[in-house]
Amino acid sequence: MNLALFIALSAALCVAACGTESNTNVSQLNEITAPVRPQGEPDFKTKDGVQIMTWVKRSDVRKAICGTLREVRNQGFSASSPEAFTRVAQAFELHPVEAEVVAVYVLEMECPELN
Repeated sequence: MNLALFIALSAALCVAACGTESNTNVSQLNEITAPVRPQGEPDFKTKDGVQIMTWVKRSDVRKAICGTLREVRNQGFSASSPEAFTRVAQAFELHPVEAEVVAVYVLEMECPELN
């Protein structure tokens, strides 16, 4: 894994795990993209209660996420764009933050040609 990707993934996990102060501005992506789940914070579990990082290590899951990212790329968007993360969130019923984490992981481990 290259250093820049590792730093970006670590920062995303830290922000997601630690949260942000309540007086900070909400990103535009969160304003236009409602979370898939009714609660506001990610729990880093699938709807079945499986830990996200355990779930995404399954080969069939990684291939399915690659397929979704490939579709987004074929529509003219980057596989690492907010549009791609939103599509992954919708397709796999994930919180947008969870979708970004698993998409970055899958892009690096399963389908780096999409980057």
